[in-house]
Amino acid sequence: MKILSVKNNKFDATFEVELDAKTWKDSIAKTKKDLAKNIQIQGFRKGHVPQAEIDKRISDTEVAMRALDKQQNLIIQKILESKEFKDSDCLDSVNKLEVVKLQPTPVINVGFELVPKVENFEAKDIKEIKLPAFKAANVTEAMVKQQIKMMIKPDAMLSAKKDGIVAKGNIAVIDFKGFIDGKAFKGGEGKNYELEIGSKSFIDNFEDQLIGCKKGDKKDVNVTFPKDYGMKDYAGKPAKFEVVINDVKEIEYPEITKDYCKKFGMDCANMAELEKHIKSLFNQETELRYQDMAMRLINDTISKKAKLNYYPKALMNMHKNQILRQYENEANRAGFKTLDQYKKAIGLDAKKFEETLETSAKATLVVALVYEKLIEDYKIKVEEADKKDYLGKLAKYLGDEKKAKDMFEKNKEYAESNILRDKLFKKLVSECKKESK
Repeated sequence: MKILSVKNNKFDATFEVELDAKTWKDSIAKTKKDLAKNIQIQGFRKGHVPQAEIDKRISDTEVAMRALDKQQNLIIQKILESKEFKDSDCLDSVNKLEVVKLQPTPVINVGFELVPKVENFEAKDIKEIKLPAFKAANVTEAMVKQQIKMMIKPDAMLSAKKDGIVAKGNIAVIDFKGFIDGKAFKGGEGKNYELEIGSKSFIDNFEDQLIGCKKGDKKDVNVTFPKDYGMKDYAGKPAKFEVVINDVKEIEYPEITKDYCKKFGMDCANMAELEKHIKSLFNQETELRYQDMAMRLINDTISKKAKLNYYPKALMNMHKNQILRQYENEANRAGFKTLDQYKKAIGLDAKKFEETLETSAKATLVVALVYEKLIEDYKIKVEEADKKDYLGKLAKYLGDEKKAKDMFEKNKEYAESNILRDKLFKKLVSECKKESK
């Protein structure tokens, strides 16, 4: 196959190509052979129809078209691999395929949409985007300890407290009955309820008033329901609870060892290391929230300011399908049987939904192409140090260095695109204006 010419139009490029004589001759012969094997004609067994009979029923033009159809994917692949295609600025999806002539050798036109050009946006425009300055998390010792407590609590053991005196951190097993204006109220009664003292799971200072009580004691606990309490009939009203202490238990938490921490996928040898790790996770969460906020602001600014010289059908359809799948997933999570039911629930008729898809697809396409332009403008590349860092994180996540290397090689293009994206994002955040708030 040879490329005869390349004609560039405003939004696409047409490659005029011709098949070589030998390839075409072989393709015609193979097509006739396949027809002889598969065609069924009354009076002849399948696979034994004489060629003369086949020729009577199928014209040379039809044979040629079938042969060309079989060559179509190969033709497109060779165009994509050609120097002419690499020198052009085309998308790799075909938008036109026309037969110019069939004999003596086929000449066909294959069209590809051009990569759209970003307009009205340059790297310098990033400097005009305003972001709030990053503020590190104020991670207190109490926050860390509470998080660890929540993690290990399912493995804790309860045992009867020897002195039977209620203290903070104990479990008081209580019967209680509540009264408002001297009358028992609905939902204010419980039997053998295991209340952790200091958990603030009961209203006001209910738990604090039980501290110092002993097993077997009776205690009147006086509290006031919060003004914003969920049940309006009780909100802001004083109440008295008659409480009986049935038992007092101590919570015995598991020892923090290296083996125990493996249960949570954490490489910590003791409590001090676990606390340090949990603190780092709080900080990471804060950074991720900031990054997410910054990304949304940057993307929003880009999608509003940048424009494309045109919106290729192939890319628009790809983004529309992705957004459509997101809606389908949202509908499924929300418990709707069909997407139509979900669209109705959120107030989108067919026309509005299509407009939403169109608008969203344009916005995501603009952002994606601006990112490609910025990667080029900033000369961002994947360095060996980047790969090493990515592999290290992947190995830590998978817990196996060999698996990480295999996964990286298998999905190299995807991994490198992630590296480029992360490097670009850090660059963009560093370029934006930072506000004090």
